[in-house]
Amino acid sequence: MKYVIHELVRPSHLKEIKEDGYYTKTVYREVLERLDITGVEEVHNSMESAYAEIVSKKGLLKHFKLTIIPVISISWDLEIND
Repeated sequence: MKYVIHELVRPSHLKEIKEDGYYTKTVYREVLERLDITGVEEVHNSMESAYAEIVSKKGLLKHFKLTIIPVISISWDLEIND
């Protein structure tokens, strides 16, 4: 299993403005994008390693909203690949 660091982003086309009588409310929806920052490795073999990467590169990742997702790949032949 691999652990991949993703960034949560808010695309402008997923913003919705709801009217509630006199008031309006803006609803933002977030999507995941694989982290693509030079100097930061996004794929790791353990959750601890991925978290340590975020902590060690926190200067480069300032103002980012991140998550770590475990990824399992299963081939057509039903083999589990790392």
